[in-house]
Amino acid sequence: MAVRTAFLFPGQGSQYVGMGNALFLESAVARQIFEEANDVLGFDVAKLCFKGDLTELTDTYNAQPAILTVSMAAFRTLMAETPIKPFILAGHSLGEISALVASGAIRFQDGLRLVRRRGYLMREASISAPGSMAAISGMPLEMIEKKCAEYSNHDQILVLSNINSPDQIVISGDTRMVTKACELLTEEGAYATLLNVSAAFHSPLMKQASCEFAAELNRIQFSELKWPVLSNVTALPYRSYHDIADYLTRQMVSTVMWSKSMQYLKYNQVEAAIEMEPRNVLRNLMKWNEPQIKTYSYKGVESMDLMEELLNAWKTTEPEATTSTHSLVERCLAIAICTRNRNWSEGEYRLGVVEPYRQVKLMQDKIESENRQPAYDEMVQAIQMLKSVFVTKKAPIDEQTERLQQLFRESGTSAMFSTEAILHKGLFQ
Repeated sequence: MAVRTAFLFPGQGSQYVGMGNALFLESAVARQIFEEANDVLGFDVAKLCFKGDLTELTDTYNAQPAILTVSMAAFRTLMAETPIKPFILAGHSLGEISALVASGAIRFQDGLRLVRRRGYLMREASISAPGSMAAISGMPLEMIEKKCAEYSNHDQILVLSNINSPDQIVISGDTRMVTKACELLTEEGAYATLLNVSAAFHSPLMKQASCEFAAELNRIQFSELKWPVLSNVTALPYRSYHDIADYLTRQMVSTVMWSKSMQYLKYNQVEAAIEMEPRNVLRNLMKWNEPQIKTYSYKGVESMDLMEELLNAWKTTEPEATTSTHSLVERCLAIAICTRNRNWSEGEYRLGVVEPYRQVKLMQDKIESENRQPAYDEMVQAIQMLKSVFVTKKAPIDEQTERLQQLFRESGTSAMFSTEAILHKGLFQ
């Protein structure tokens, strides 16, 4: 089996003067990324990242496109110069857009325009709806959430904005309320630190900004995802590129579910993770979330010695996802045929077995004629068909579980799909 590797993309706050410089000097691929960014944004992104003023770089309007550029320079260099390929992608806040660009769902040029606009809207929100954020530790999540509900009211907002790890929770809201909450939580034994921000990100105070960002997203043409990407809103993979505009809009006013996203990686047997430049914030968070997932930071050649064990493993194994997912749809069709029928209602059989099977068979014929792998939403459609067959044929739940586990194991898609969620939580409904 291949080493199941997650690629992680950092969010705002990871910027620093000099970020991406080593990649730029070492890699023609990275230099091309910076040139593309210059053309789209109309200024010298490399100069801003390598020699710019920290205050200018930290301005959310500049920081977001700069971080996306550096992360993509790292991603494309890693993909070009090593055999390592992602099994799944995840990004923190802004990093979710980087992950979607890396997956091919958003063109790099469109991603730059999106994050430039996102940064502008967030900066404007700090003026029209000023707020604050604070990091809280030393207190259980449930208690912090309860206290936020107790302290806030209809005039003063206080919410959980980031669940980064079991012991790193960020609250967000009106400045007076956040300051008061820090004082009260400290009195109850927590550690509270006000963050150096001027707005309440990932809170209802971003509502206007999210609505305007939604209009920007609706101008973008999205594509199929080459690899699954975890949503900050759901801590589950995107079901389809059709979800992108909705999820990225909701993300601006919703809690970033980072800790649950890392739990998803563990549950689906991800063994290693690589954080793209800049910095190593997500690598450090992994130590608090799922320390058994060995995590690296990639900043170019200087990182390769530390990644030697992972690199050697990839040199001697072949990734599951590049060879096996091609057959997932075909395997769903085969399992559907082999599943014993216990339902003799002709009408139910036609609606629950014959029709969905026929549609997936036509889809599989199209995939084969185009000589390509199935897209994520095509795999979802095949699994939905199989679930419909199970239900209609009245297959026992143990049989359903066993067949799905075998399907995901043999097709190398266990990191994409959860048997338990499909059977019991209506993941695709």
